[in-house]
Amino acid sequence: MDASLRPLIIFMCQEPLDLRQWKRFYLDSQELNLVYLDLSPIYKSEYPDFQRISKSKKLITFSSKKKLREYIDSSKSGIVIDFLNNSFTSKLIRNWIKKSSLKICFPDINLLVEAKYFGNEKKLTKFFRRLYFDRWWLFLNTIRWIGSKFIKDISYDYYLVSGSLCLENLRNNKLKNSEVIYAHSWDYDKYLMQSKEEAKAQHIVYIDQKYWDHPDYKIMKLQPYIKDSSKFINALNDFFEHIEKIYSMPVVIAGHPSANYHDGKTYGNRKIIHHKTEELIKNSKIVICMTSAAINLAILHNKPIIFTYTNEIYKSMIFRRIKSITNYLNVEAINIDTDYSKINFDLIINKSIKEYESFIKEFIKMPGTKESPLWSIVEKHLIQ
Repeated sequence: MDASLRPLIIFMCQEPLDLRQWKRFYLDSQELNLVYLDLSPIYKSEYPDFQRISKSKKLITFSSKKKLREYIDSSKSGIVIDFLNNSFTSKLIRNWIKKSSLKICFPDINLLVEAKYFGNEKKLTKFFRRLYFDRWWLFLNTIRWIGSKFIKDISYDYYLVSGSLCLENLRNNKLKNSEVIYAHSWDYDKYLMQSKEEAKAQHIVYIDQKYWDHPDYKIMKLQPYIKDSSKFINALNDFFEHIEKIYSMPVVIAGHPSANYHDGKTYGNRKIIHHKTEELIKNSKIVICMTSAAINLAILHNKPIIFTYTNEIYKSMIFRRIKSITNYLNVEAINIDTDYSKINFDLIINKSIKEYESFIKEFIKMPGTKESPLWSIVEKHLIQ
C-alpha cells in the first residue's frame, strides 16, 4: 500500500526532533505514513542543538498555538500519539483535538517499575515526598496543576499498552469508551530489530544518565541530582576499575543519546559510544547502571545487572527508582561511596536474572502480542 493511503500517525511532542526520536518513531520508514509535530517553541523547551533535526518532510514545527489550532482543525483524519505533559497548555491542545476529526491516543509504553510500588500512593504522601526531594519541581507543577483545573480532562480514543501492569492500571481507572491497542515497550522494538547473531561477551557496559548535566533538566526545570560531578565521576571510575580487575574485561560507556560529552574524557580512557546501547548490552557480560529505561534491554537479553548509587544519589528521587527495581528483582544496589572490596559480585549478578521472565510480562510485553514494530501494530489496528 502506498504510504500516502495509509492511516496518518501523528506524534505530538514538546521536544524538538532529534536522532533519538527519529529512530524511535521510524521516521525513515517509507511504508508508514508518519509525521512529527514539534511544539517546543510553544512550550519554550530548551534543548541542545547538536543533535537536532531541523529539516524533514515528516517534521512540522509550530511557533504558535494559533498555527497549531489551524492544523488540527484542518486535518481530515489521523491518530495523534500524545507525548505532552499534563500542563494547562497540553490540556487545551487535547481538547482541540477531541473537537476535530482526529483521534487521540495515550501511549502507556514506557512504564517504570516504581509505578507498581508507588502507583497508588496517596496524594498527601506524594506531596510531602516531593517537598523533601525537589521543592522547585513541586512549586512549578503546583502552579501548572492549578491552571490545568480550569480545563476538563479528555477521554482518550485509544490507549497503547505494553506490559500487563499497564492493562491493570487501565482497569483500575475504570476507563470507558476507549480502545486498547496491545503492543510492547520502546525497547522491545530495538530488541526485535537487532541482529540474530549469537551475542559475544566482549565487555562490561555502563548505562550512563549523566545526572550532573542532563539536557532534560532544562526542559523540566529541574535542579541536577548531582551537585559535585567530580566526586561522582571519580567514584564511578574507581568502581569500574575494581570490576575490570575482577572480570578481566573493559567497561565501556553507553552514552545517553541526549547528552554531550564534549572531549569524551569523562570516564578516563574508557570508550563512550552513542546510539548503540542495545548492541552494547547484547554483547556484554554484565550491565552496570543506576536507573534507565535501557534496563529493559538488559533483561530482554538476559544480562545480569549490577545496580549502583552514591551518597548523593541516595538523597535524591533517583534512589527511589533504584529501590523500586531492585525490590522487584530482589537484589541489593551497591553504594560505590562505601567499601565494596569484599562483596561477592558473582552472587549479585546470578541473583538478578531470576525475576526477568515476570518483569518482561508486567512491564515490557504481554505474552501473545504481535512480534512486529510498535507503530506497525498501531497502523494495523487502525485499518482492521
